[in-house]
Amino acid sequence: MLSKVRPSIAITCHKTDCCILDDKKPISYVQHTIEELTGNIYDIHEISQSDKDTISRLVENRWNFLYSECHGLSYLLDPKLKGQHMAEKDKEALIASLNEKCRSHQAVLEYDKYDKFLTDISEDNNPRNALHCEIHDDTMSAMEFWKSAYVVKNFPNLTKLARSLFSLVPSSSASERNFSTFSFIHTKLRNRLLIDKVQKLVFIKGNSSKLSSVEKTSEEEDDELYGLKSSD
Repeated sequence: MLSKVRPSIAITCHKTDCCILDDKKPISYVQHTIEELTGNIYDIHEISQSDKDTISRLVENRWNFLYSECHGLSYLLDPKLKGQHMAEKDKEALIASLNEKCRSHQAVLEYDKYDKFLTDISEDNNPRNALHCEIHDDTMSAMEFWKSAYVVKNFPNLTKLARSLFSLVPSSSASERNFSTFSFIHTKLRNRLLIDKVQKLVFIKGNSSKLSSVEKTSEEEDDELYGLKSSD
């Protein structure tokens, strides 16, 4: 069955902008992608109705297998997504569970304040409208939002939960890359490498690009500090 609808699946994925997830996206995008994909399937004219029904069932079955409350809660607490395509009954159930998840009887009330805050800052004349723009322009991540001083002060219970959620990654691509790096380093010709040394080499390989960018930023800051930065 899967092989018969494979071309239709490719078209569906192409039509859904954010259906390809990587470890740079927050976990909230998992449910967002599923909701978008489900909504887009029946709007695609290039595939037959029977294929649409088949793909819809495949997506639903896969999502039922994958879903955990981490997906729903992160989708709800993402300041950009705000659980926008979530079924109302599912959203209400998640909001009702916040007191238990946050271990505070104030969490549901806090969520109501948070929801109103996001609505207020979306208005152009609001003093914090710049924050809304940063969120929707993707210049501020969900984790950065939940680390901001105002949010931490006004929504302390939700902040603890949100930080735990947004520290998770939506895919296993990073760990898969690590396995590939292990096989690249620990080869038949280098099979006497000790485990400790292999782990250090994999760490260096995986983080070398990040270390390079940190060193470059540090050098630029030093140049600026000592007046060495060249002017164009």
